[in-house]
Amino acid sequence: MVNDIDMLFVHPSANTGNSKATLDADVGYTDQFISFPTGFFSMANNLRNSGFNAKILNLGERLYFSKDNNLELLVKEFVRDNKSKIIGIDIHWMIHSAGAMKTAEFIKKYSPDTKIVLGGYTASHFAKEILQKYPFIDFVMKGQCDESIVDLVKELSGGNPNLSQVPSLIYRSNKDILENMPTTPNVRKNLELTCYDFLIDKPKINQDRAIITMYRGCDKACNYCTGNIKSFKDVMGANETYIIDAETVVKQIKKNKEKGKDKIYLYGDIRRGGEEYVKRFFDALGKSKISDAHIVFEFFELADRTYLEMWDDWAKRNNSTLEATHSPESGNQQLRRQYHKGYTNEELTEHCKLVTEFGIPQSTYFMLGIPGQTSETIQETLKLADKLVGIYTEKFRKDDLRHDVLPYNFMQIPDGGSMLFQNPEKYGFEFDFNGFEGLVNKLEKAKHWTDAVGFRTNHFSKKGLIEKYYEIQRSMRTIYHKHGLFSDKEYLSELNKLERDRDFYKEIKNVEKNL
Repeated sequence: MVNDIDMLFVHPSANTGNSKATLDADVGYTDQFISFPTGFFSMANNLRNSGFNAKILNLGERLYFSKDNNLELLVKEFVRDNKSKIIGIDIHWMIHSAGAMKTAEFIKKYSPDTKIVLGGYTASHFAKEILQKYPFIDFVMKGQCDESIVDLVKELSGGNPNLSQVPSLIYRSNKDILENMPTTPNVRKNLELTCYDFLIDKPKINQDRAIITMYRGCDKACNYCTGNIKSFKDVMGANETYIIDAETVVKQIKKNKEKGKDKIYLYGDIRRGGEEYVKRFFDALGKSKISDAHIVFEFFELADRTYLEMWDDWAKRNNSTLEATHSPESGNQQLRRQYHKGYTNEELTEHCKLVTEFGIPQSTYFMLGIPGQTSETIQETLKLADKLVGIYTEKFRKDDLRHDVLPYNFMQIPDGGSMLFQNPEKYGFEFDFNGFEGLVNKLEKAKHWTDAVGFRTNHFSKKGLIEKYYEIQRSMRTIYHKHGLFSDKEYLSELNKLERDRDFYKEIKNVEKNL
């Protein structure tokens, strides 16, 4: 059956071919980073409300489950089965850059008349370079396109499109690249993220999970994130950052629960909206009659007893369960300050004890590859990790979390457009690729996650960062074993798995050395 579609949204694969270049993608579920931007739902819904037919294809997940792992064949098949006038591909995260461009190239090969438009953080930052160097890309939509995507489809559906009338559009005109002024969509009250009927494929991974993004940009200025207040305005052309209305967020939770999505992930800390916002949120949640749900919420700062009591009271009255995530980034207080988390390790420890007291399992995230990090601060972080895992295991098991207990992960490449990416020297970084084309070439050639590491720092060479990652992972497995999260058998299995990965890395390096 062939479907005639006005616009098809495609989430590309993170890796192409048989590479395994993505590290710890989508909280460890796949190496394809299959979680797509929730803005797809909002844009598709606005198109439907304007009389257009839109669909969403998670190509990364389709490739992950395909037998022969052939991206070109999959593109050929979906182009054949879905006759779409326009195809939108997200390049939100840097790691999808090569997968997106290969997908676009294959689309033009098998459907040359289809218009291809890119969007997302990375596409917005590199928009002009993309249009200069990749002729098979027709347009880039800069910033938040919930509403302006409707304007684009309207113009392209007519006989004589006037592209100058489409907000946020970047496009070619003869030999020039023109950029229209972006707009900020009104989604505080009108956000819709639950239209799962747009999906061409029923999800195979995390079928019961729903993601609700609560922010458009952030009022803080974390250096590695394009969503921070400065980068969001520079890269996305936004005139403000804001949090979605509390009542709208609760409405999305309820709709998801009604559609069988009872594992709700709230991306963002509701306390960022202020005391009145928190009150409105819990008032709306209490009146919603939502029950038998599992809600994962974030801490962007330490919790106090009053806040946890609000969550605990709602969960107990509505037969629901809770889970939390928190990202201190480092066990060193000075390094944490650059992410507006200047609390002491003692205060963080007390926070974890309090969250445990309320029976809420919490994932605590640390990161390798942040500015100013040294071997000493890494050891300081591992020492703290040992203490926090010990607190966790006083009440919980490993499988009480859908996330990891204490991931200590690697920032392979900072967000395109982030302050760190735009001013690497300021933060003691040096990248090993130039521009978007350099990034795509790098990722296309990557056969292993170590090939996707794109920088060195003042304190670590690229090789040094990779070796530190392996050292950290061995230490974390030992900490898990010490506190009973791994049995003896699991511990040995995890160490063997890590060593096999490291052997593969060494083998790749030896082959390259002999070429």
